[in-house]
Amino acid sequence: MKKMAAAVASFATLATEPGEDAFRKLFRFYRQSRRGTADLGAVIDFSTAHEAPGRPPGPLCSPVVRFHLNVSSVTEHDACRAGLQPVSKWQAYGLEGYPGFIFIPNPFLPGCQWHWIKQCLKLYSQKPNVCNLDKHMTKEETHNLWEQSKEFLRSKEVNKRRPRSLLEKLRWVTLGYHYNWDSKKYSADHYTPFPSDLAFLSEQVAAACGFQDFRAEAGILNYYRLDSTLGIHVDRSELDHSKPLLSFSFGQSAIFLLGGLQRDEAPTAMFMHSGDIMVMSGFSRLLNHAVPRVLPHPDGECLPHCLETPLPAVLPSNSLVEPCSEEDWQVCATYLKTARVNMTVRQVLATDQDFPAETMEETKRDITTDGLCHLDDQNSPVKRVRLNPDT
Repeated sequence: MKKMAAAVASFATLATEPGEDAFRKLFRFYRQSRRGTADLGAVIDFSTAHEAPGRPPGPLCSPVVRFHLNVSSVTEHDACRAGLQPVSKWQAYGLEGYPGFIFIPNPFLPGCQWHWIKQCLKLYSQKPNVCNLDKHMTKEETHNLWEQSKEFLRSKEVNKRRPRSLLEKLRWVTLGYHYNWDSKKYSADHYTPFPSDLAFLSEQVAAACGFQDFRAEAGILNYYRLDSTLGIHVDRSELDHSKPLLSFSFGQSAIFLLGGLQRDEAPTAMFMHSGDIMVMSGFSRLLNHAVPRVLPHPDGECLPHCLETPLPAVLPSNSLVEPCSEEDWQVCATYLKTARVNMTVRQVLATDQDFPAETMEETKRDITTDGLCHLDDQNSPVKRVRLNPDT
């Protein structure tokens, strides 16, 4: 409580810039925050929520409440296939004042996060999926970012002054229906098959949260460095807002801000640790949110404790989780010591819904600025346009 009071006092003394709203003020505060100080005293940590349920309400945070999952909707076999513990062992929480918001602290089986990390870095980054590098490079140059980068990453400890590899320059990848950062739309003719393993994982999590008919149709993967932020935005481009938005975090921890319908409402801050899953549905589906800070490990360039466990040597015969070779693990581990990866999965269309017909002028305008990055990299020598979905 002392840390929380100190944090509230810090907020009170924070100067407001001209025209700055309450959300932006706290975004700036946490962007400049320091680990191990009172700056983070008001940030909710769901990984310890079971130790102190019903956190007392304060001016900058909401009390934590338990969320009751639909345990019978996902079999232990299907959960295990996706690398998840049985749903009966998951902890799930909500926040008073944010109906439809669900937070599940790391429900993955030991070692199984590595499969999804490897998929984000090695498989999902490949063509025909779209990434931020496509704007400035040919498809041949971005054909296999993993193969072009793995030796650089494996030798990082030897030469820390080397240039960044292509994989380290990756900021986002889109899957399924590819989001157009210029028009802020999805379209039927800009689509590649959605990864079946990620679809299965998403459908199990959605079912456990009460959404049995969820279809994974679009994904945006964000690749954060320690100096990256995700600006304030609302995800409203999907045509069906009755379906949840699922978020999976891996690697270094970050601060997530969840606000209101308007940016003059002060947001609630929470930690996202490796393996955490967040679901935004119902009222919370269209709230402002942002990531102002990725937090370096307190012990320097180290992995989170939950990633120190390797994948099991023996996996179920029909498991979607694949073994991770020593070489692949080494590349992923080196990358994640100073990075974070986030997968957001969405259903774009309602059942039996089609995309609306577009005029020829709209079609021309939408051909496409897929290279524009909505992650802001503070130390980049190039001034990037920060585009967030529907900012």
